[in-house]
Amino acid sequence: MRRSFRWVGLGLLGLDACSRPATTVDSPPRAAAPNSLARPAPSANSADPETTKEEPESADAPAGGEPHPCPPAMPIPAAPPGIDQKWMEYLGSICAVGQMTLSDGTTLVGCRDHAPHDVPGKWPDGAILEVDETATVFAALSSVYEGSFTRPGAKEIVLAFDSPFMVDSHITQSVVVIAPHGARWRAVAYRVDESAVGFATLRRSDGVDLLVGHDEFGGLHDGVVSWFYAIDFTTQPKQHDRCFARIPFNAFDIPCTFQPDPTELPPFSDDSIVSIEIASTRAEDLDGDGQAEFIVQVRYARQQNTLQFLDRVRAWCKTQQYVLTSQYLPAPASHTLVFELKGQRFLPTTRTRKLLDSWRTTWPIRWEQYTPCPEP
Repeated sequence: MRRSFRWVGLGLLGLDACSRPATTVDSPPRAAAPNSLARPAPSANSADPETTKEEPESADAPAGGEPHPCPPAMPIPAAPPGIDQKWMEYLGSICAVGQMTLSDGTTLVGCRDHAPHDVPGKWPDGAILEVDETATVFAALSSVYEGSFTRPGAKEIVLAFDSPFMVDSHITQSVVVIAPHGARWRAVAYRVDESAVGFATLRRSDGVDLLVGHDEFGGLHDGVVSWFYAIDFTTQPKQHDRCFARIPFNAFDIPCTFQPDPTELPPFSDDSIVSIEIASTRAEDLDGDGQAEFIVQVRYARQQNTLQFLDRVRAWCKTQQYVLTSQYLPAPASHTLVFELKGQRFLPTTRTRKLLDSWRTTWPIRWEQYTPCPEP
C-alpha cells in the first residue's frame, strides 16, 4: 500500500443506482470538478445494454436522500495496452473514464473524479481521456474484489480507487460497490476517503463479505502507526467500531542533520527503535468452525537505545549523512497475528493479545494517540 502518512477519515456511505435514491451521511453530492484533460483515446463499440428485470433490493438496504437520474449507457472504451478490458467494462459503466501515464511509463486507468458519479461530467461518456499527471481529482483504479458486500448472495465487485498524488482538500481514496445491471454494471454503494488497497475479503456467517486491511499515519521522526480495520457496506460507518489493532514502527534511514547531537531527537531519544513490517494478510478458517479468521504475518525487530548504541550513532553521523536501518536493526523475527470475528468485531486471540501487549511496553506514549480508534 502507498504510504500516505495521513488520517484516513470516514466519508460517505451511499447508493448510486438507477432505481434507488442516493444516500449521504455528511454532505450532498459534489459537483463535477474540472480536470486537466487532453486527447480522447480509442473506444470500442458497444451496444446499449439489454433490458432485464432487476433483482429485488434487500429490505434493510440503506436508503434516503434525493434520487438522481441513471447515468447514460455509452460505449465501453477500449483498454490501453497492459490494462484488463474487464476493468474498462466496470469503469465505463459507472463513470467518465480517464487514463494517466506516469513519468516512469506506467499507465493508470480510473474515473476522472471520485464517487459519487451522479452528475453530468462524472457520468460515462464513451471515451477515455488522457489526464495530466498533475491532476488533483483523478481516481486511479488500484484493486478489484469479488463478493457479496451489500447483502448475502449478491454478485458484486468492489472497486478501490487511489489518487496518484495526495492533495489537501481533495478526496484521494474511495471505494465503490458495483453489481450487474443488464449487460453492464451499476454502482450500489460507495465510500469516499476510504482506502481498500491491499485488503482481503472475509465472509461473515450471515453470508456478507467484509473488506479487511490496514492503513497508516505518521511522520519520519515520530514514527508510523498502521491500524487494521474492516469495511462493512451493510451499515453506516462508525469510527470506533471498525478498527481492531495498531502496528507502529519508527525504524527508518535516519538523517544526521540535527546538530550538534542527532540522538536528541526521536527515534534515538525513544526507549527503542522498532520495526514491525506487515509481510502479508489473508482470511482463513484456522479452527474449522466455519468462520474465517483474519491473519497477519509480520516481521519484528527492535533496537534498544542504550548509551553504547547512541555512541555508535554519533560516530556514524561524523562520516555519513544517514544512519541506515541495515546498520542498526537486528535480523527480524517472524510472527503470526490472528484476529477472530466475534459478532461485529474482530478480537485478537489470547496469544496475539499477549504478543501485542508485550510489544506495547516499549512504545512511546504518543503512539497510543496515532490512530482513529481505540483497540478493544
